[in-house]
Amino acid sequence: MTTTKKKSYRETVLPEDLRNITGHQSTSRKLDTREHTKYLKGHLGSSHRFGIPIHPHRRCDSTDVKEETDTKIKYHKSYYVDQAGSGVIALRDVGEFPTFLVKQRRIPEAWTFRKACHDNLVSLLDFYTESNSIFLAYEYIHLAISLDCLAGIVDMSEADIATVCREILNGLVYIHSELRISHGSIDCSNILLNEKGEVKLANIGDSMIHENALSDWKEDIAAIGFIVICMNNSTSLISGAALEDTTLSGSALKFVGNTKEKTAKELLDDEFLCLANPGGSWSLKRHYFDVLPLSIRFGKRAREKS
Repeated sequence: MTTTKKKSYRETVLPEDLRNITGHQSTSRKLDTREHTKYLKGHLGSSHRFGIPIHPHRRCDSTDVKEETDTKIKYHKSYYVDQAGSGVIALRDVGEFPTFLVKQRRIPEAWTFRKACHDNLVSLLDFYTESNSIFLAYEYIHLAISLDCLAGIVDMSEADIATVCREILNGLVYIHSELRISHGSIDCSNILLNEKGEVKLANIGDSMIHENALSDWKEDIAAIGFIVICMNNSTSLISGAALEDTTLSGSALKFVGNTKEKTAKELLDDEFLCLANPGGSWSLKRHYFDVLPLSIRFGKRAREKS
């Protein structure tokens, strides 16, 4: 006895609005990319998550996407923090909400914006203007600690000091050679340490706004000599640099003297930097966590304009 199996079919009925954008009732037609994009804009464009508007994520070659990328991208501000100066944590209104640290400045009469990215730099990634202000969007370093927070709290060996100097010099080589400007504000308050022990120079956007000339590079280098003395003797931050009050070795003192005449590239070959930690600045992590409980400060919540 033979039995005949009946074929089973599944009929899917699309919602009316989806059927309409395909042009007819057939479910077998492939949805046109542009029409699908318009549908997403109309149905998903007003949705919110955590109080922040979510725009549909689209990966296609339609003209709608090109038009959207040409418009000004908004930053949703959160809390004010101190990252070598006051700034506000902000989420950029694009996919995955990348986090930035936005600092407000007066619009200069003339300046040239340029992205600045380097391992030893707090990278400057974007800017926008509102009214009479310019907003600089930097990478956000979570719980960044400045060098002046370390002074007087942790005891830094000459190997630690040499490591810090090497990282600063690497950042200055990039600023002087690639950006073709001077930093102009190399001091302990503008040098940050993160949880990985990485050393980063902050506020390069201010250097661009002030149009710091490359001809002033010697001031950047000489400032490193003062930093060496401060890391060895924290009272120098208040009373000023005084070599006679330090316990620095002969090679360290010679390095300080060389900062008055040599370039950043030349100083990277200095004998004193042979003491620096090989393979990066991870050895500084222990100092970061020593002072972390004393350095956590969050400011008031930022208000969004309605």
